Amino acid sequence: MTVNIKNPYDDPEDYDIKERSYMNDYELILEWARRCGGHALDLGCGTGRVALPLAGAGIAVEGADVSRTMLDLAARKAEQAGVTIPLYEQDLTELRLPRSYDMMFMVGNTFQHLLTNEDQERMLQGVYRHLKPEGVLVFGTRNPNLEELSRIEVYEQHYSNASGQQVTEQHEEMYDAITQLLSCRTVKITAEQGRGEEISREDVHLQIRYTYPQEAFRLLKQSGFEVIQVYGGWTKEPLTSTSPEMIFICRKAG
Repeated sequence: MTVNIKNPYDDPEDYDIKERSYMNDYELILEWARRCGGHALDLGCGTGRVALPLAGAGIAVEGADVSRTMLDLAARKAEQAGVTIPLYEQDLTELRLPRSYDMMFMVGNTFQHLLTNEDQERMLQGVYRHLKPEGVLVFGTRNPNLEELSRIEVYEQHYSNASGQQVTEQHEEMYDAITQLLSCRTVKITAEQGRGEEISREDVHLQIRYTYPQEAFRLLKQSGFEVIQVYGGWTKEPLTSTSPEMIFICRKAG
C-alpha cells in the first residue's frame, strides 16, 4: 500500500536515525556560542541533534521548529539526557519568541527550506528582530554545483528503523534552474528484517531552494547583517567555486 505523506519530517524517529551521526557542524557552532555567551537559539532544531550536546556543554540553548513531531522527540531526548532546552513550535518566517538572543544558528541546510525570496527575507527579518545588538547569526547552505544539478539524480539509501525493520529509500531529484528549486521524490519501502516482506510503501515529496553566493551576500546585507566570515565547509575550509557548502558568520548591524 502506498501512503502519501507530506515530507520526511513526519517520521522523526527515522530522520533521527539517518542524521544523528553527522556532527561536522557542532564544533563551529559551539565555538561561536561560547564567544557570544548568553542565550543561543537553534533555528529549525529538529530532534535536537546539535542543541542537546550544546546544552550538555553548558550553553543556554533553545530551539524552534515548525514540526510538532520533531519537537516532541527533541523534548523526550532532552529529558533522557537530563538537560533543559525550551522548545517553540514556530514557522521560521513568522518568529515570535519571548526573548532576544546573543546568537542564532541554522544547521542541516535548514535555510534551503525557504523556497521564495519573500520567505528568506521574512526569516532574516525575524532573526534580526530577535538578536541583541551585534548578535551573531551562523548558518550553512549548499553551494550550487551546476554540473550536479544539471542531471537527474537517482540513488538508494538503506537503514534499520527504530523498530528494527529494514528501510529502503529510492530517491529521485530534479532541479529547475528558473525557480532554483530541487524537487526530491522518495519512495520509502519498509520491510521485516531478514524476511523481506514489505510492510508499507510511502511516497515522500520535498522541495529545497538553492541560493547562489552573490545572491546570499546581497540578501544578508539588505536584511541588516554584516558578513564577518564565510567558509566553504563547517571545518573552516576556504570558500571556492567547488565548495559543497557556504557557511556564513554574520553580525547584526545598525
